[in-house]
Amino acid sequence: MGRAPLLILGGGGYPHEGRMFSEADAVRDYLANHVSLKIQWHSIGVCSDTHDEALKVAALMKQRGLKRLLLVTSASHMPRTLAVFRKTDVQVIPVPCNYHSSLNHLGDLYWFHWPDYHGFEKFACWTHEIIGHYVYLWRGWI
Repeated sequence: MGRAPLLILGGGGYPHEGRMFSEADAVRDYLANHVSLKIQWHSIGVCSDTHDEALKVAALMKQRGLKRLLLVTSASHMPRTLAVFRKTDVQVIPVPCNYHSSLNHLGDLYWFHWPDYHGFEKFACWTHEIIGHYVYLWRGWI
């Protein structure tokens, strides 16, 4: 949409046939084959965690002389991600996406919520972020 001169792709990795593959490279390949982008993109490869990703992005931004970053990540992950990126002195504009709430699963009965397995998914996501936040605090990453 012309909001940035460079799309930086990050993320973790996944094992396949004894090798680690980058999620960022998989997205880069998909974009190259299916989407017509008028900007450059750069994959930072496999990141071991959000802190590693923030360090790689900060180094790339410094190398390219970039000052601000539109940080796109899941809304549930944004508070910790934002804190980690700000610790690297990167000027960050948060762009949360992929919201998880009961509103995503209402259906026709908007006035009544039946318990279902989606609640466990939301709880697992919330727990991951709460524990991750305290671990990152303990490590001095935020």
